[in-house]
Amino acid sequence: MDDIDLDNDISDEELDITVKSLVDTLRKFKEATRQRTLGVIGDYLQRGSRYVEAYIRHDIKLGAMLRALNTPQTQLQACWCISNIAASISSHTREASVASPYLITFLGSENAYLQDHSATAVANIAGDSPSCRDQLIAQGAISPVISLIASRSADVVRSAAFALSNLLRGQVGLPRHSYSSLCFSGCVRVYMCVCICFC
Repeated sequence: MDDIDLDNDISDEELDITVKSLVDTLRKFKEATRQRTLGVIGDYLQRGSRYVEAYIRHDIKLGAMLRALNTPQTQLQACWCISNIAASISSHTREASVASPYLITFLGSENAYLQDHSATAVANIAGDSPSCRDQLIAQGAISPVISLIASRSADVVRSAAFALSNLLRGQVGLPRHSYSSLCFSGCVRVYMCVCICFC
């Protein structure tokens, strides 16, 4: 794969051709090439909704990205990409929500970086709308997010607090099934994390 110019002044036609090439590479090539390709795609997706829109146009239903989520070597970078898609406009976030079952599973990973990226993506999806929040809650996102509050990684705790705040936004209390998961020490850690993040 040739080096890709990430110039913001790229024309729509050049962007379309470049993103199509990246998606084709993601679909066809071996893991080492996929990892590098996901890095380039992630850089593109951070640049805003124009780039996200181009990506979604070529990876319909995020099929190639979901395949990358299935492979341990590319999960971390694919999560990062999903998180960037979910941080874009609402229609892009709804596209990213197809990955939520993977993200919820990755919350229980032993890899703190994967937990962090997954929690951030869950937070971005949950923050989009009540329907996205309800979908994540129905899929069981609250308990694994609460479990991350006990992480030794400050980044994971911050991302989990972000996810939890978005999941519980508009709720009249915790959903019944999550009461047993929440303990006093978890509340203290969330409070400490909020103080670190916003004070």
